[in-house]
Amino acid sequence: MGNAYPLLGAGGAFLVSVGAAIAIGGILQRRLWALLAAGVALGSTLAALVSIAGHLGPPSRLQIASLIVAILFEIAGIVWVNSSLRSRGRRTLLLATLAVVGAHFFLMVPAFGFLIGLLAALSVMNAAVGLALAPQTSWQVFWVLDGVLKLTVGGIMFVLAPRTCGG
Repeated sequence: MGNAYPLLGAGGAFLVSVGAAIAIGGILQRRLWALLAAGVALGSTLAALVSIAGHLGPPSRLQIASLIVAILFEIAGIVWVNSSLRSRGRRTLLLATLAVVGAHFFLMVPAFGFLIGLLAALSVMNAAVGLALAPQTSWQVFWVLDGVLKLTVGGIMFVLAPRTCGG
């Protein structure tokens, strides 16, 4: 019998890598997109390696479907943000993108459980505070915090993921 969340460790590894890249990119903003691309590439590689080594059983059809729907939602949301909000400036564009990325985590709850839902809520709240409640605060503050949230929750997911001994 497989584990309820066989992708938990892989998802955690991905989030640690991407979260670190986002946080560092918010500080070194001239390297923002290069760091994000590197974080996604490294995170994808780590996630694949963790999945292969995990021996926790295959994910369910619902888990796979939730990931596919979440990624399609994220792509559509980012396209919408870029086409609809570009005229409102870089700050709005970046924070709205963080909100879309945060929201797509809600759709991943069947694949990763409660922690990804918590990350979704915290990420959307972070972006909403930046957009609505703190318009004079630099986007970098919210970008770095978003990275730290992903890094922290991803680390918890990775540590809490079940392990097998000897495969």
